[in-house]
Amino acid sequence: MKIELVNENKNVDIDNNKSLYDFLKEYKTDYKKYLGIKVNNKLRELVNADFCENDKVEFLDITDRDGHRIYVRTLSLIYIKACKDVFKNIDVEIKHSLNKGLYTELEFKQPVNNTKLESIKKRMKEIIDAQRPVNTVFLDIDEAEKIFLGQGMKDKAELLKYWTKDKIRVYELDGYYDTFYGYLAPNTGYIDKFDLRLFYPGIILNFPTKESNFELPEYIEQKKLYKVFKEAEEWGEIMDVGYVGVLNKKNSQ
Repeated sequence: MKIELVNENKNVDIDNNKSLYDFLKEYKTDYKKYLGIKVNNKLRELVNADFCENDKVEFLDITDRDGHRIYVRTLSLIYIKACKDVFKNIDVEIKHSLNKGLYTELEFKQPVNNTKLESIKKRMKEIIDAQRPVNTVFLDIDEAEKIFLGQGMKDKAELLKYWTKDKIRVYELDGYYDTFYGYLAPNTGYIDKFDLRLFYPGIILNFPTKESNFELPEYIEQKKLYKVFKEAEEWGEIMDVGYVGVLNKKNSQ
């Protein structure tokens, strides 16, 4: 059958017994630059996208807004998994955007130091080099809650009490399960650029940005912005609404 390949503005033949992901891997030698897909302008998961005759198909790389988001989500999963591998299932929080990256905190009694940071970075590179599959799994709510509690993720388990569907989509990487608001790349090998920087008391996870021509951005410290975020976070803790699950519980009382 034929599809319209938007990236190249032409029609191409595709075996209807093959997935669009398999087609991409055969069609492009640099297929790993493509993180996501749109079919008839609707965002779909790259590995599982359905298609029909004459559909318009667009493969998304990091320069696309949705492709960039997929990159950042996948990198975040790798970062969390690496932290938990190195420090025995430590709690990891991705707090907010900061310094052209994501500010994160780990549940240490002391601030993160260079030794810990380098250990995390080394493990991240190992996970990326291993090209480990990122699997999409649909779980019953009870099963997902059990898994999250087993991983020490009480916040996410609490959120499931307000989930209105029978199942929830989660992503699995080497036995670690997590949820994301959007799609991820098929495997860890799609991530090729990242950096970690100490930012008291946590770590900033840096990734390519549009402003830096999709290279790693120059580091510019933003202490004033961090202070604003920190004050908002502390106020949430004072009010006992530090995360969405608790906020939902407060509103329902």
